[in-house]
Formats: sequence, C-alpha cells, structure tokens
Amino acid sequence: ISEASCIRNTLVARGIHPDRIYLEDRSRSTEENLTFSAELIRKEGLPTRVAIASDNFHQLRAAVWARRGGLDPWSIGCVTWWPLSPGYWRSAAGELKALRRLVFMALMIAACIVLSHCSIRLGESLSLSVTFLARALCSLVCGPLAVIVFGAAEDTLSFFLSSGGYPYFPGYMLTTITGCMIYALFFYRAKITWRRIILAKLLTNIQNVLLGALWSAILYSKGYLYSLTQSAVKNTLYLPLQILLLGFLFQAVLPVMQRQHWLPEQLPGGRLRW
Repeated sequence: ISEASCIRNTLVARGIHPDRIYLEDRSRSTEENLTFSAELIRKEGLPTRVAIASDNFHQLRAAVWARRGGLDPWSIGCVTWWPLSPGYWRSAAGELKALRRLVFMALMIAACIVLSHCSIRLGESLSLSVTFLARALCSLVCGPLAVIVFGAAEDTLSFFLSSGGYPYFPGYMLTTITGCMIYALFFYRAKITWRRIILAKLLTNIQNVLLGALWSAILYSKGYLYSLTQSAVKNTLYLPLQILLLGFLFQAVLPVMQRQHWLPEQLPGGRLRW
C-alpha cells in the first residue's frame, strides 16, 4: 500500500468523505510529490492556495517546489516529539543548518552571560541563579543536538568573560551540556505541560547535584558525600521556584513565538496545562 493510500484510509476512518480526497501516489520524493500534486490541482480546477502539512524538516524545500509548481503554499509543521523516532533526530540535525536557530543560540548565549550576573536572594547563604531560563528556552527551540554546541560555547565563553579567577574545568561544561540535553528531550517539539516542566527540572537538578559534588571532590578535595548532601539541600529548596519561573517564561514567550512561526503549536490554547 502506498503512503498516499494509507493516509487516505486514515482520513476516511476519521470521517472525511472519500470524494473530498485526491490521491497522488506516483511520487518517490518530496519534489515529485509537490510537482505531481500541482499538476493534479490544476487538472481538477482546485485553488492554488494550499497548506502543506509535513515534518518541519521538509517544509522549506516543500514550499520552494510548491512555488515552482505555481502554488501558493502555507506551511503547517507537524510535531514529532518522540525521541526514538528517526524524524525527531532528522529535525534536530536540521536545526544545526538553520540560520535563525544559530542566531537564536547566539542570543541565548549572550542572555546566559548577562543572567549569570543576576540572581534571586533567598537568604543569607542562598541565591538562585536564573541562567537556567535561557538554557531551557534554547533547548526547547533548538533541540538536543544543537544544544551540545550551545552548552559548550556558553560554558566556555561564560568562563572567560566572568570566571572570577576560578580555574577552567571541563566537567562544568559537561554539566551544562547534559542539563541542556535533558531540557531538549522534554521540551523540543513536545506539548509543554506542567508535568513536563516538573520532570525536566527535577532531573536537571539531580544531575547538577551528582556531577557538581563529583567536580567539587576532584577540584577541592572535599568529601563527595559532604558536597552531595549540601548541594542536594540547596537544589531541593530551589526546585519549586525554578519550576514556577520556567512555567511563567514558557507561558509568556511560547504563544508569541508560535504566532511568528518559530515553533509548532507546543502550547495548545496558549495556556499551560497539567
């Protein structure tokens, strides 16, 4: 059975009348699909203003070939959020070639450097860094492969611009990259909910505790369990506020980015749900 026939059967099963469906089942590539579809549209006298529903990975070239065929396309990117699907990783790899994503990564690196000088004081010995907000947003937009580059660049530049005299240690870069990848696996192309935010922030805090205590033990000869306990207490206290800040950020920013076609619809109705 062809892909076109499979999709037709699915549409019919969902209540679309068969007479409303036109089948193009000759193509073997995206280019042929748009070329043959344009011919079919002209033959049937259908409007040339069309919507192309496909994986974001194909949308740019699909729109180019649609215009070459005389169509006026509107792109509708389909969300493939499951990390075990090949389409998810094709899309993630494509982000490394997208100029808008690279510019956004550079802006988020700058935001992290600026935010590293800002913190929320929660007590005499407790202050919450807010750089995680820029990292999480970059991970949501750019995906798990691009944030490897982002994490390495952000940690290295932050060190050279505001290290405060501390020695450079690559372990902290690994912590940044790992945290960004966790954010990306939970947020990239996925429907954003409070549940996802809670789980993503919980896991990033756990890896911060485990790796941070290890790096302290290596660098400063502190006992691992001592550093682990101290860090676990701080991160537990930080967690509720971090979750709320992340939720408020996504609630404020994602609807705007969706309207500008930077993102697929990841916040249905413009509101965070459980």
